[in-house]
Amino acid sequence: MKRVFILKRILLSSALFLIIAQLFLYTFSPDMIIHRFFSNYGYRLEKNPIERVIYTFPQTMNKTLENYNSLQKEIGLDITPYLGKTVVRYTYIVTNFPFPTPTPVRANVLMYKNKIIAADIMTVGLEGFMISPAEKFQCADN
Repeated sequence: MKRVFILKRILLSSALFLIIAQLFLYTFSPDMIIHRFFSNYGYRLEKNPIERVIYTFPQTMNKTLENYNSLQKEIGLDITPYLGKTVVRYTYIVTNFPFPTPTPVRANVLMYKNKIIAADIMTVGLEGFMISPAEKFQCADN
């Protein structure tokens, strides 16, 4: 009888551990971090990224990266410490952008070791744009 009780306690403890571990992994998954980040700026994203790309920054800053970094500084980020590092870019579709666009609006995030190091809102195409997530306007369905 005592062995059964001990076995039940072990199984219950194991089940509880698995539940807590899953909650922890979900809370700190890249998707959840990214969704929370953009929701702070009023953006809603599709659940899953449309693209995930591994990218290595060059060792030194070029003009394109300088321009991109100035956009990042608007939201308190700086890519300079990550030059030469390999990062992951996640791209999501924004579901509540307030203005009509010829192509879907995308949210890009660069992450290094599950930390957001850069982010932007953009569209592709000839009439495309790239803005900071902090760009102030009223998103639909806020």
